[in-house]
Amino acid sequence: EQGVATLTVTNSTISGNSASEFGGGIDNFGGNARLLFSTVADNAARFGGGTLNDGQFSVKNSLVANNPVGGQCDGSALSSFGENLATDDSCTGFTEVTVGAIELGPLTDNGGPTATHALGETSVAINAAADCTDIAGTTDIDDDQRGVPRPQGSACDIGAFELIGPGELIFIDGFEDP
Repeated sequence: EQGVATLTVTNSTISGNSASEFGGGIDNFGGNARLLFSTVADNAARFGGGTLNDGQFSVKNSLVANNPVGGQCDGSALSSFGENLATDDSCTGFTEVTVGAIELGPLTDNGGPTATHALGETSVAINAAADCTDIAGTTDIDDDQRGVPRPQGSACDIGAFELIGPGELIFIDGFEDP
């Protein structure tokens, strides 16, 4: 549509937000939005605790999970690309999994400049993305929200957090212990 810009959110965590009525995490009201390798968790609203869509909304390799009030998704259907996970059946085209299967940790400092929800070592989101590219499949998404290179395993992890293999550490200041 002419005059309507597209918002693209990549490698981001949207968590701990609330709205009295619509879209606790994201409220796309008549716009164009894209969500790539992102995690939308622990948000609340009467309708669309995670997301409310009334526009064009494309999602790829993202998690919409653990939003306790208003469900994960509401409104017009989302266009799902890649592998997307949700903890209820409200997100069109997403794979519904349990809270335990996603295994999201609390929002905290997991390294990098901003807080993230870490994935547990047995999360269904690990190595679950079919590819590590944008929606068009033309641009690689090389890092997670913290700057950790993607992939760390056989494939990219779904969401904003890429699990580093066992025994590896990421240091906030960039230096390792001797």
